Amino acid sequence: MSTFTFWSLDFKEQLKLTKPRMSLILRQIKHAEKRLFPRNEAFDFDQELKKRNAELIAVLECIEPSSVPMVAAYAVFVHTPPLALLHKLCVLERYRRRGIAAQMLSVHHQSLEHRGCGKVQLWVDEQRIAAKHLYENLGFKVVGRLENYYG
Repeated sequence: MSTFTFWSLDFKEQLKLTKPRMSLILRQIKHAEKRLFPRNEAFDFDQELKKRNAELIAVLECIEPSSVPMVAAYAVFVHTPPLALLHKLCVLERYRRRGIAAQMLSVHHQSLEHRGCGKVQLWVDEQRIAAKHLYENLGFKVVGRLENYYG
């Protein structure tokens, strides 16, 4: 039986985490990023996670306590209280339609509120219908549109 673990990594925690474990998780995330997103949307984790206000969160699947955790989903937030920017959200294909993204965002929103970020902002491509529905179901509202954001 699999268990899912919520994992958060901000700049300060990166310094504490053992390099092999962090490398394994980041390697999985980078691989997923290259595979699932067009080149112009791919995120440069090496640069972005060096920023002091950046935070990577992930949902990890552990089949057994001693097994290597597998990344099920990840998100990157940038904090500038009172606002947090959801910069990236991805649920890997085999984990989709299980409510993982909604649960991850709900849990993390509570954490953001405790840190003074009561508002979360994001952008979503008009063509990503499933993502738009997720955000709408979580209570996000469309406040504007940008033409050719990825252009």
